[in-house]
Amino acid sequence: MNLPADLILDLANDVGLLALVAMSYGALRRARLPGGAQAAILGLVFGAATIATMLRASDPLPGIMIDARIIVVALAGAFGGPLTAAITSAVAGLYRVALGGAGTGIGLAILGFGAAAGLLWWAYWRRRGHVSLPSLFLLGLTISCQALLLPLLPIQASATTIGLAVVALMVSCALATLLLGALMQREDSLITRERTLLIDAYTDPLTGLANRRAFDRRLEEWTTGPPRSFALMMIDVDHFKTINDRFGHDSGDRALAAVADVLKRLGNETDMVARYGGEEFAVLLWNCDLPTAMRRAEHLRRRVAAKRFAEIGDAAPLTVSIGVGQTERCGGPGSIRRDADAALYRAKAAGRNCVVAARKPRAARSSSQAVTRPSEPVAAWAGMSRLPPGELRRDPGQLAL
Repeated sequence: MNLPADLILDLANDVGLLALVAMSYGALRRARLPGGAQAAILGLVFGAATIATMLRASDPLPGIMIDARIIVVALAGAFGGPLTAAITSAVAGLYRVALGGAGTGIGLAILGFGAAAGLLWWAYWRRRGHVSLPSLFLLGLTISCQALLLPLLPIQASATTIGLAVVALMVSCALATLLLGALMQREDSLITRERTLLIDAYTDPLTGLANRRAFDRRLEEWTTGPPRSFALMMIDVDHFKTINDRFGHDSGDRALAAVADVLKRLGNETDMVARYGGEEFAVLLWNCDLPTAMRRAEHLRRRVAAKRFAEIGDAAPLTVSIGVGQTERCGGPGSIRRDADAALYRAKAAGRNCVVAARKPRAARSSSQAVTRPSEPVAAWAGMSRLPPGELRRDPGQLAL
């Protein structure tokens, strides 16, 4: 028996299986699953991989199995955390006990050692964001210490053969851990990049709000399927061209950012706040009737008007005009944007710095309800959000994409 060559060949045959494990890891990380569910499923996948490695194990002695299970268990802890490591170890341990044999105790000890090494690596390297190839190689060297058990086994071979087998097993284990860990880390990097690109695609870079693409997607979700009750504010910064012309585009950008900051602070978790384009903003209000939407719009108008913008002072007051539509008042969910836009243009025609509600369909409209202009202050919105500018970029879940 050529023990060193057999061990290297067996571990090399497991490389394809380990690559499939890395691909499965990436697919599950991309899935939108709760943290606990994702960790549990990962544990089952890694556990199945350990069983597969044991089915292909080398058997230098009856009941003694040499395979890549410790690599899978260690990386389950290193990349999946405690729950994934626990489930993987449990699955692998139960199967090893079922197989039985003289090496059962040693096999279980090796599984525990691999899980502990992986969790220590997870706590020290991964949680700190310091994952690197040298750190993965160090993990591989740590778990390769299992090879030191070979001389303790009653294998009928010369000391030279045993020594070469130890070296071969340690090197193979370290390199296989490095390879699989690098593949899994690459998956993590790709997922992070994909999420960053997705956030960039749906975020306005100037204000940190959702952009028109994100707004259109949310509005489409709300206007399709079962009927939903919601309101829409279309908001336009008054005389914005004057601000740009008199004080420069940099001042105009800062004015837009100031309005966006007010919108962020007055929005709540169910609202969708977006920069619609140019100096225009849009706010979707879930499960909101028209009187409530009008009060909130008026409160927003007052907050913007009260905000002091030092760069322009009183020379060009920063105010907004707001058109409000509501699904029960408009012609239907599909027309709410058109009706809110029409209300916004009427607000601008009425002198700006005011709030105007969308008209009801002609058959149900009464002249006394066509335009409203609240003048009394109202309380701050419930569930006020205090997020600083740019917080949306750090929490893509708020876009519900």
